Amino acid sequence: MTNEAGRQLTNEAEELVLKQLKKSFKIVKIQGAQWKETNDKCNPLIQSLLNLAEQHSCCQKACQAGSNPVVQRFPDLPGKLNSSLLHSMELVMMQLRENMHSLQEAQKKVSRQYNNSMEVYNRHQTILGLDRVLRRSPTCPAISDMLEWLADLAKIFAQQLALRNIHLDKIRYEDEDAIKSLLAQFKDETITNYLQGNILKMGFFLEGE
Repeated sequence: MTNEAGRQLTNEAEELVLKQLKKSFKIVKIQGAQWKETNDKCNPLIQSLLNLAEQHSCCQKACQAGSNPVVQRFPDLPGKLNSSLLHSMELVMMQLRENMHSLQEAQKKVSRQYNNSMEVYNRHQTILGLDRVLRRSPTCPAISDMLEWLADLAKIFAQQLALRNIHLDKIRYEDEDAIKSLLAQFKDETITNYLQGNILKMGFFLEGE
């Protein structure tokens, strides 16, 4: 094979890998926005759950306080309020679980894009050579950098999803601290911050087709 033919094969391999990386990052960017939109919907739901839990706690205390004049006058009232509050909390939990499904879908799509890019890279890495993999310019980050960013994003999405699921599974309606911890977890913007930071480095690369 002549040097010219070798260079042509290397250029073609580089073009294919960069094309896949561009496609992957565009999809990841969309999924990042979808994640943020869905995640932001959860915050008022969790705050509502916390408010309901506080009311539930007050109701429980009222039930235990036999001397409470309202309870003495309307003995069935605390039980009815409790049932209503528990029903409302169940509805909120259902909405949260639906949103978790959307977050999981975003996480799966990000992971798929990392796998797709790695598959194309692995098919062409021998032809590419180390110099092309490490080469970067003002308009195009290095292939090695972009693969690393995709790997980090796939890992971060998976971690953040797992943490939200863990906190959600710990929820007990009488445990206000657990609900507060869940709220803090959903306010974590690690994904948004990491994604925005790296997308800024890829402005020129992601423009156009």
